[in-house]
This record gives sequence, structure tokens and C-alpha cells, in this order.
Amino acid sequence: MVWFHGGGFQGGSTHDIVPNLMVQPPSSPLIFVSFEYRLGQFGFLGGSEIKGNGALNAGLLDQLLGEGGNSGRLFHAVMGDSPSLSFLPSYDDDYVEAIFNQFAAFAGCNSNVMKCLRASDGNKLALAGSQTIAARPATLYTFAPILDGSFLQERPVEAFKGGHFAKVPVLFGSNTDEGANWSASLPDASANTSMPNATQTTVYNFLRGQFSSLTRGSFDQAVTDFYPLSDYGTFSLQGQQMYGEMRYICTAGLITGAAFDHGLKAYQFQYVTH
Repeated sequence: MVWFHGGGFQGGSTHDIVPNLMVQPPSSPLIFVSFEYRLGQFGFLGGSEIKGNGALNAGLLDQLLGEGGNSGRLFHAVMGDSPSLSFLPSYDDDYVEAIFNQFAAFAGCNSNVMKCLRASDGNKLALAGSQTIAARPATLYTFAPILDGSFLQERPVEAFKGGHFAKVPVLFGSNTDEGANWSASLPDASANTSMPNATQTTVYNFLRGQFSSLTRGSFDQAVTDFYPLSDYGTFSLQGQQMYGEMRYICTAGLITGAAFDHGLKAYQFQYVTH
């Protein structure tokens, strides 16, 4: 069994869970494997500068190396809990370039940027990453995978709909109240739906902080068609349901549905937490 730790590509480690809880009692002997991979600015700093003089999605390349370099040959089945459908812009998208420029500025690299970053102390780069995250108080995960044109050439929705995935059996699911508490953790009051003066715009700001290409028109249409406030009573609960389904719940259905449509064994679960 190969286990990839979670954490939104910005945190987490292999020490987050006791392996015995996942493999006990095994029906037959097995080998349990996990590994660390670069996170945050060290693993997922994007931009055209990195594309031209570095490695995009370095954290994913670490994962590939940890798998032995050929995931298509290695895996015979895949399972996961709370699979995240993250915002996946192109490496040269304005959103990504702005993060790169902001990070470089915090690191004190305003000219010969790549040379400067490579010469910088690791602690200085760690601090610059933390400052970049803090400067985006409406966003949960600032550093994340991006379309790089080589390793990641297609967004997950298009890939699964087009059948461009490893054809192996799958088991995926989500938890009760997947979207709970995320907005409440945001320092930006205008995107924190737990604030007493929260409005429909607060919910939009929260979601747009995670998916920057989300338009107000698309959001309003979704509220009208699927998430009317009257069904939830509060903006906090409304935003919780929208975010939980956007990022986690519907992703499990996307993966298992695509596998089933291609004649593969596919199982979906819901873990009830209360």
C-alpha cells in the first residue's frame, strides 16, 4: 500500500497518521509505503520564470519519484477520502504570476529573480512563503498544483470526462459536513461566513478566494438553482455546503462515476462523522 498524505499541498506529513489504523488487520501480508514531498512554495511555486528556468509542480515530481517513476505500472487500484478538486490555473495565468511576484518580493528578490531565489537561505524562503500566504487572507491554499503543459496537461474534470486516467478499480468518498469550519478560519472578514454581518457576497468572496475564476454570475445562478438560502437558514451553512460539494463531495462522484462509465469496479462511500 502506498499512502499519500494530505494537507492541501501546503502542509501535512507522513507522520500525520499511524499506519496501523489503515492496515490492521491485513487479510494477507503487505508492504506499507509513504514518503514526504515538497510543499508550499518549495513544491508548488508557479509562473513563467519557473517554467523557463526550473521545475513546475516539483512536489508532484517528488511523488512520481517516490512511486518509482511510473505510476501507470505501479498501481493496481486507488482509494481516497475527501479528494480535493483544487483550482488549477495555467502556470502563466495572472493569478499564478501574481503569487510568484509577491513571493519573490517578500524574499527580497527584485532583479535576477531566479538567481536570487536560488542563492537565498531556506529560512528566508520559508518566511517569504508564510508572508505570501498571510497576504492572501481569503485563500485557504495559496500554493497548489498548476497546469504546466507537461506533467499536468489537462484539468481533472476534463481528464475524467475524456477517459484520460489510469484504468484501475477505485474506492473514493467524503465525510459529513466536508465544508464546515473552512470559512471560519479565514482572517479576511469579507470572506468569513461566520461573521454576524455576513451576506451573500461574503459567501461569494469565500468561494472566489479558493477558485479565483468563479464569476458572480455563475455563483448567483448556482444559488438560485441549487443552494437557495432558505434551504440553509444561515450564510455559514449555505457556504459550507457549496464549498464541501465543490471541493470534496462531487469530486468523489466524478472519479467513481468516470471509472464506472469505463467498465471498472467503482465504489463510493460517505463517512458519517456525527
